[in-house]
Amino acid sequence: MRGSISHFEQTSLLDGVVARAMAYQHLYDWPTGVDPATKRLVLAVSENVNAIGMRAELGMETQSLLSQQMLAGPVIALPGDRPEWIFLTGPATSISTRTLTALSHLGIRLQKPGAFIPLPPSRVGSGVARWASGPTVGRELPPWTAVLAATRSASSSSMCGAR
Repeated sequence: MRGSISHFEQTSLLDGVVARAMAYQHLYDWPTGVDPATKRLVLAVSENVNAIGMRAELGMETQSLLSQQMLAGPVIALPGDRPEWIFLTGPATSISTRTLTALSHLGIRLQKPGAFIPLPPSRVGSGVARWASGPTVGRELPPWTAVLAATRSASSSSMCGAR
């Protein structure tokens, strides 16, 4: 059966993904699991862990600003024709419709509770999710509002202007 994966190999691969999900839960206290349809390692957006997605260029500038403020946190890089960075943050807070509209125009995607985010090293499209900036054991996620503020600031810089 050259070219196909045996049942044993599939079970072994799935066991590895389950083990990684358990490790993320244990080390970071994140709600993680395995998507039954794709067999990918995923993070469930929840009231304690949120996620903000944006184009990679804007993400790099945002992470730079957060680093200067000592607020940088874990960021997942997703491959593709339009690479994306997803910032993992602390809990979301309320936001005005006006601000939500402005963020949407910048291409910023606020993830809703219940959404699933692929965690490294999950296959995504034709590539693999990776850590642009990995998590640190014992370090809290950056505040959601701080990531949004840095993103808005980065989007107004001459380097990353809005779409």
